[in-house]
Amino acid sequence: MKLFILLWSIFCCLLFVECKTSVKSQKSKNESSTQNVDTNHVKIKVSFISIGQGVNYHAAKKFREILEEFQQKNKIQLKYEIKPWGKEGEFNYCFYEQSKLDEFIDYAKKVMENYEHVEFHENPLHCDR
Repeated sequence: MKLFILLWSIFCCLLFVECKTSVKSQKSKNESSTQNVDTNHVKIKVSFISIGQGVNYHAAKKFREILEEFQQKNKIQLKYEIKPWGKEGEFNYCFYEQSKLDEFIDYAKKVMENYEHVEFHENPLHCDR
């Protein structure tokens, strides 16, 4: 039993570190892409929330995949920031007003509807939480 707890703890720590690293690298990758966008107005906030058990990492991975797929297919670079905010790894994708965003969000909502703990917020007052 102790071995199981030890292995489970290591597994959880590795997932947490991988997510934090991914969020940081994605954030630095997109910092320069927000220069030509009105960053005072967040059009869509996609939140990956936790209810006492951490975020749904499968959903976060899937969202990242469909975002990259959509950008490649449409030959565009959507402008967004990733903002971590919670103690359990919660974070938001903050998308700013731009062309093709509505098309992407409609597509993302359809794909993500089967995943738990993913919320879409239109015209949020802030994107930090």
